[in-house]
Amino acid sequence: MINGIIYKEEKKQEFNTLSFFLMIYSCPISLNRSDSTIARLNAFYITILLIVFFFTQTLFFLTVILLEYFFKIKNCGQFAPISALSLLTQKIFKLPKKLIDDEPKKFARYLGFAMSIVLLIFSLNNLFLGVIIINIIFLFCTTLEASIDYCIGCKFYSLLFSK
Repeated sequence: MINGIIYKEEKKQEFNTLSFFLMIYSCPISLNRSDSTIARLNAFYITILLIVFFFTQTLFFLTVILLEYFFKIKNCGQFAPISALSLLTQKIFKLPKKLIDDEPKKFARYLGFAMSIVLLIFSLNNLFLGVIIINIIFLFCTTLEASIDYCIGCKFYSLLFSK
């Protein structure tokens, strides 16, 4: 019986090593890590700003979201307003850090930046149907990230860049 348990554990370890190498082969990863808790808090605050923008059509809220993604893409996260609020929230409520691979999140940030630009262009050109559609898609993505830690941009990354 003991030999059987040891054998199962060895087999399990062998499987984990194999799955790790398969993951490296199938999905590009980086050595950079990001905090999933901060990403979820960012998504929560962006969801709130998108809802306020949806009802008020005030470009200030959209500009804050656009600046957030711009600073994150340019690796100047210390200037990102929503990230600063998320870090403060994490510190106040003593939320745990959960480090994850940064490459899929980086791709998701580019998608968020693109959706923010499209929302801004549609808003400035009074294309209300386009604003509604993009805003709903954006809200869907950020709500999933904030509520159940499901990153749609990360899933697209896995589909696009897997070998």
